[in-house]
This record gives sequence, C-alpha cells and structure tokens, in this order.
Amino acid sequence: MLSIKIQAKHIKYFSYLLWAIMIVYALISFKNNGDFIGYVESGNLLLKGKNIYESMFNTWPPAFSILSVPLALIDQFNFYLVRFLWMIVLFFCLLFSVKTMLEFLENKNISYLEIFKNYSQKPWFVLSLFFICRAMMDNIMYMQINLPMLAVALFALKQKHFLKQNIWIGISIGAKVYNLFLIPLYILLRQWKSLIGVFLGLGIVFILVVGVFGIQETIELHQYWYQKIASAKHGIDHRNQSLLAAFFRLFSAENVLVNQQQPLMILADQDIKIMYYLFLVGLAVLYLVIFLKPILKPNIAFTQFSILLVITAIPLLTPLVWKANYIYALPAVFYLIYHYFNIKTPLYQILLFGFAMFCLTFSAEVIVSRAGMYWLEKQNVLPIGQLFLYVLMLMMGKKLKENHF
Repeated sequence: MLSIKIQAKHIKYFSYLLWAIMIVYALISFKNNGDFIGYVESGNLLLKGKNIYESMFNTWPPAFSILSVPLALIDQFNFYLVRFLWMIVLFFCLLFSVKTMLEFLENKNISYLEIFKNYSQKPWFVLSLFFICRAMMDNIMYMQINLPMLAVALFALKQKHFLKQNIWIGISIGAKVYNLFLIPLYILLRQWKSLIGVFLGLGIVFILVVGVFGIQETIELHQYWYQKIASAKHGIDHRNQSLLAAFFRLFSAENVLVNQQQPLMILADQDIKIMYYLFLVGLAVLYLVIFLKPILKPNIAFTQFSILLVITAIPLLTPLVWKANYIYALPAVFYLIYHYFNIKTPLYQILLFGFAMFCLTFSAEVIVSRAGMYWLEKQNVLPIGQLFLYVLMLMMGKKLKENHF
C-alpha cells in the first residue's frame, strides 16, 4: 500500500511539473510575435479605417478583424497586459478542453479543482497530458488561437443545449473556418438542431460583418480573402505540416528546390491534388463502412464519437497547417489512452500509438535538436502521426461499437 501511495505521489508531482513547465514557457514567450501580432494588427487596421488585409499577417476572414478589436485596444494601452490576458484565455481553453474530455470519458460532471486534485494522480491522465504538452507549448510560443477553436469544437460534445453550443461553433467557423468540417457530419447524422445552431452562429457573424463594413465592402473583402488567401497555392516548405503539403513533398519536383529532397515520384500538381482528395475519400469510406448501422440510427454516444473523429481529422483536411494546429490531437490522445488503460488492447495497436506519439510529440526540437526536427518535418511526421491517430480511433470505435453505438 505504501509503494502505491508513493507512486501516486510521484505521478502527481510529475503532473504539476508539466503544468509548471507550460506556465514558465508562457512567461518567457511574452515578447514573441507569432500569429498574435496578426491578431493585433488586423484589429488596429480596422480601428484606423484601413484595409484589414494591408497586413501580411492577416490571413483570416473579415470577421476575425472585428473580433480582434478588443485585443488591439488593450495592446494600445499596454503591450504586456494584452499578452498576459491572452495567455489566461489559452490556459482556460486548455483546462476547458481537458475538463470536457474527462466528463465525456467518465460520464459525470467534473470540477476544475478535480483535474489537479484527483486526476493528477491517475497515470492515464498524466500520460495524456504529457503527450499533448508539446502542442500546448507550440500554441504558447506563437500565442495561437487554435486552443480556443478546439475548446469550441469540444463544446459540441455537450449534448444538452444543441442550439447554444453550436451557435458558438458557427461563430468560430465565421472567424477561422477550421471547425467547418462539423457541418457535413451533422448533415450525415441528421443532427438538424445542431445544424440550425451552426447557421445561427454564422448568421450572427454575417450580421456583425455587414454592420461594420456594409454589404458591398463585406462582399469585396470575402472575395479577396477567398481568391487571394484561402484559394492561393500554399507552399510545400516543411513548416506547412498539412497532409496536402505532405503529398506535394512526396510527389512534386518543387520539393527538390524548396526542401532539398527528392520526391518519391514526380507528378503534375493536378494529379497530386486528385490523389490527395481520393485519399481523403478513402478515409471517409472507412468510417462509412465500419459504422454503417450506427450512421443509419445514430445515438448520442455515436454522435459524440463522430465529433471526436472529425476533430482528429481537421489538421488533415486543411491545406495550411502549422505545428501548433496539432493541438487538435488532444481529444484522440485522451480518448485512446483512457481506453488502453481500461480495455485489453492488441500489442500492435499500442505500438502504432507509440509511433504516432513519436511523430507528434518526440519529434520536438528539445528532443531531436532543431536540425533533426526540420528533417523530420520534411518527412511529414506530424500529418503521419495524426493520420495514425485517426485510424486508431476507427479501430477503437469498431471495438466499442457493439456495446456503445
């Protein structure tokens, strides 16, 4: 009994160490610009009545500039204060995401205090926290908005207030698009109340944008954003860790010039895109084949699991993805480790999970050096790791299907 207490005590201390590392990392990252400078600049340009896309850092829809105005106002008052407040927002969104996952997995209400008091002694929880620590630190370094986007997406797991939760998802889509991929899922599973909530949120964003810019300028700004930014050809530099960029690194002659690596095979750009979209269709077909019966008659448990699958797939579906975007791996990591600790799992799945964690976590600069990290990024480690997580989620869902879905 004593040895168990000592073990739990050590586990708790390790958990606290992880939180401390993230807090210290936040304190030393205050002066980093990252994407945060784009948030502030886009808000400032709007306040000054200038073209919001005058800043090269603004790559988001027009609504984002409106939502960035409070950040710009606080930044004008105090450079450090706005960053301190933004860090608080990021940590709250992390805690909310973790709390939401715990409540989903344990099927009970959990307080924020319990996360530190009780769950910090559970090996599966601390291991999950450790594996997402790198993604969290990347978000801290660049002060990214991905954590708030993830927190909003996970809000969809709370199936008590369909309209309320999905209005926020609609607003998030209007601001930064990523959570858009929940819409086809709601259509597939006939979640009409959730879908109405999303479109109400999008309607609120549209009214807000029209109220600020007027109809004509709203149309022009969205056209500019779509044609010049959203539809632009995104580079295949290793910093773009999207699955689409990975396909181009594997099959485009441009990879020789950009990343100094020979592609596996040289194909035309259009052929690479076709191959990429066919691959995505294959992933969707896997889901449809494995879960055909629950898709025809979806219950709440299956809808929630499908939401987790979509969240896991988001970094694979978008054409421009940075390291910090892989915070979207958090739900799958927590889900899989929780079940690995509670359900007998084949060794090969554990090994595949370990490989995914090498790609997503242990390829960090602090472990393999900066040169090693860049080389691994050229080998597409992050989208490969996320892809393995998606497949492992399908495997786990198939195993749980009979009893849960």
